[in-house]
Amino acid sequence: LAGDLGVNPNTVAKAYTLLERDGIIYSLAGRGSFVAKSDTPLAQEHLLGDFDTAARHALDTGIDSAQLCDRIMEIEKQIQHDKGAAST
Repeated sequence: LAGDLGVNPNTVAKAYTLLERDGIIYSLAGRGSFVAKSDTPLAQEHLLGDFDTAARHALDTGIDSAQLCDRIMEIEKQIQHDKGAAST
């Protein structure tokens, strides 16, 4: 991968280590690395950390908590709609 991307192999190794630490990927000896399910506790913790950062930034820039809650509910409705459309 490092050769294909033209980067130092240590950079790729570090990226894989960080991705595995954050629960984004998992490795199997002799088989390679694979994308982890996003519903694992570690992946959820990582996503909630990202959400916390985004929410703090939004609040710091003047977006109030009611707007954030409304947006989350809109996103949830869209996801439910998309799932319904995909199953038909």
